[in-house]
Formats: sequence, structure tokens, C-alpha cells
Amino acid sequence: MRSGTDIKNLRNKKKYTQQKLADLVGVTKTTVVDWEKERYFPQGNNLICLARVLNTSAAYLMGEIDDPDYIPLTRGEIAQRINDDFPRAMGKWFGKREPTPDITNNKPINITPEEAGWKPLPLYSKLTAACGGAGNGLAYADSEIESWHYFPAEIFGTWNPECPPYMCYVDGDSMEEANIHDGSVIIVNPAEAIYDGESALVCWNNDEVAVKLIYWQKDGGVELHAANPDHKKVYTFTKEDIHEGRLVIKGKIMWAGVRPKRMR
Repeated sequence: MRSGTDIKNLRNKKKYTQQKLADLVGVTKTTVVDWEKERYFPQGNNLICLARVLNTSAAYLMGEIDDPDYIPLTRGEIAQRINDDFPRAMGKWFGKREPTPDITNNKPINITPEEAGWKPLPLYSKLTAACGGAGNGLAYADSEIESWHYFPAEIFGTWNPECPPYMCYVDGDSMEEANIHDGSVIIVNPAEAIYDGESALVCWNNDEVAVKLIYWQKDGGVELHAANPDHKKVYTFTKEDIHEGRLVIKGKIMWAGVRPKRMR
């Protein structure tokens, strides 16, 4: 994490008072004072908003890079920009020719989303919401597309036309520690590799659909865990279960309003 002095120096470089910075970020002046005195560090949306207001990156403020002028956009930051600055990108461009955001400098360029490399992803109805718990008893047999929404590859990941990414709702709180909250919309990508501790949409016994953490076993099997420590049940499947289709890993969770955390 950067020191409070680093935050103060960036504030002074912008010629902001503590009150002005607080107003721009949407916090109190006391909060800014606490950041600069290192009583605690900005988190979540406050971190992203502080970085944008100070014209730097969350990666710099977290100490991951040393150049405050280099701004690598994370999926979470891109998602925040979409939600804050580019409402037309969220499904309203389908079939229309509108200015497309240039996420490097926020300047509109007159090309279609497809020409900019954005892809339309279907959002499945809430009737087929994935359960963040013990499974919802649905295997998407009657899935209905509620709407379409455009996203850049920085969010959805690999594009495979044979198994493209899609969106669905989450119902339940068992994955909240991984930033996948009850009622959120997730992007599922069947083409992405899934590593230990990453979140995936899974279906078992041809019926139960849920979002779980994946932990691969040495014998080729897999354990499914919840991220919320209050949900202690672990689902165990063998290599044969996977081979015979009793467990189907439908895809990696790429985005859920914010990028899901990998759990240890």
C-alpha cells in the first residue's frame, strides 16, 4: 500500500484541498484525513474513485506499480467506467451505430461496438438464476434471454464462438466473500481455464446449478466450496463423476459487478 504522504502529494499536485478531494470521491473530509494519516486505507469503490480523481491507478495506490502516471485498467475499473460513464454501452447499442467509448482517454469515436471489439452477451432470465448456495434445482432447460449487453474482452476474457460467454443472475449469499453478491449479474465464460480457488458456474446431477469455488484434487476429482465461511458444506466429485457428466463445470466467473476474488 502507498503511504498517506503519497496520497497527499497526489492531492497537492491536483491542487485539491482535503475537503475538495472528499467531495470528488464522495466521502467525508475526516475520511481523507484518516487516509493521509494512515489510520486506514481506501478500499473497494472508494479506492477506484480516489485513483480516478487523482488521475492515477488503483494499482499504484495499492503499491503494485511504481509509476503514478501509468494507468493499467483492471476489469473492475473498466466495469466502473462502464457503469459511471458509458450507460449506452450496456445493451442500448444493439443494432445501432453510436459513438463507442475509447477507454484509454474517454473520448468518443464514431464506430460501432463490434468495430471496437465489444461483444454482445445474452443475459438469461432470473427464472434461471444460479444459486450461491446448495443449487437451485434448475439446469437451464427453459432458459430465456432477458436482454443483450455489450462488453469488452477485458471483462469477458476469451471469445470462443463455439462456447461464447453469457450472463445470468446469482441468488444467495454463499459467495459474498468472493465479491459475488446475492442478486448480482455474473459473466460466465466456458472457454476460460479455471484454477484452484477461482469461481465457476457448476451443475451436478443434471439438476442443481450453483456458483462455487473450484479446488482440483490430485486424483482428478474436484471439491466445490462456498466463499462465505458460514456455508461449510463441501461438495466432492470424483474424476468419474466429471467424465460421466454427473458434474458439469459450465464456465469460469469473469465478472460480477466487480472482478471475483481468488480465494486461498
